[in-house]
Amino acid sequence: MKQISAFLLICLLAVGLESFALSASSTQSIDLVVKKKDSNKDKNNDKDEEKEDGEKEEKKKVEINEADFGAVSLGELLASPAKFIGKKLKLTGVFSAFTTLALDYPPALRDSKEYISITIFRPDTKIPLAELKMAYPVEDAKDNELIKDLDEGDTLEIFGEVFSAALDEPWVDIVQMKKIADASPDKKDEVADNDQDENTNQSKDKNKKKDKQEEEEE
Repeated sequence: MKQISAFLLICLLAVGLESFALSASSTQSIDLVVKKKDSNKDKNNDKDEEKEDGEKEEKKKVEINEADFGAVSLGELLASPAKFIGKKLKLTGVFSAFTTLALDYPPALRDSKEYISITIFRPDTKIPLAELKMAYPVEDAKDNELIKDLDEGDTLEIFGEVFSAALDEPWVDIVQMKKIADASPDKKDEVADNDQDENTNQSKDKNKKKDKQEEEEE
């Protein structure tokens, strides 16, 4: 009887050990599968990041073929804007200022959240050429050092494409800009003086308001 009991105990122990071994093997297999999936996921993420970086780098490296852009005078463009719709052109002008002239006008819509706008002066004057509407993508402007360093009076070559003749005026998507001449030193000093005068006037206005408020409180 004792021998039978011992035999049964040994059998139970053997079954238990086998079940434990199978369970451990199954757990190990699951762990390997999970690790493999995580590894594949990490590899896919790395590939996606490399692809995105590559696309960004490729986008930065893209240069226009200037030969595709025909030189057009401002007078010719303003006289017949509809004739140039869809055409690539090169304009030369003196930078005036950043503006909103080319933005948020439904018939020739360029959203102010996605574009900035610039103006140039009328030839040989200090009057902005408001009839020429030029828009430039914000995403391109962010990485463009030229945009950050532009001064009133800088001479620009502007490569763009006319996308509308709304109001019988040319609306141009800027593709690229080049500065071909700096503003004269006298002009830069004048702009700096104007900025300083404006800041001084703003400070004076603030002080006047503060004094008036103090008088009212007394």
